[in-house]
Amino acid sequence: MEWIKFKTTLDSVDGGGFVVNISKEILFQLGGGKRRIPVNVNIEGVSYKSTIVTMGNDEFFFPVRKEIRQQIPKNSNEEIEVAVSVDLEQRVVDIPDEIMESFLLLPPTLEYFRTLSYTYQKELVNYVMQAKRLETKNKRLLKMIDWIHEMYAKKANKKSSSDL
Repeated sequence: MEWIKFKTTLDSVDGGGFVVNISKEILFQLGGGKRRIPVNVNIEGVSYKSTIVTMGNDEFFFPVRKEIRQQIPKNSNEEIEVAVSVDLEQRVVDIPDEIMESFLLLPPTLEYFRTLSYTYQKELVNYVMQAKRLETKNKRLLKMIDWIHEMYAKKANKKSSSDL
């Protein structure tokens, strides 16, 4: 897919985050008004993957994470150059060996983990792997496994109640 280039501003939002708002014209060039569009992004030479989302209204945007924001050489509300393209690659999180070993001890955990969105998988892996002490990493790993099973159980319950 070709890159769509435009100029805009980096907008701050409540809670200290930043977003790039997407016009309807650009949204339709990317394939229309779907609720979520995975995209490749380049802001002022800083490239990353993101997702265009909406909060239920007609405003579409993609978030700019803190670590990405710190690399962009512009301030909030200054004009920035942006390029986006639809990301057609399947997004798969690399699971570090320490986590995979635990998943293999509890066979359905990996299957449940793979039902989660790419972003949520990535955040869970980062949550565990960013711990500095082994004790903290192990606690987080156990907590992550509990969360995965709880989320899967909620999905299963929701699906079985909708089948009635």
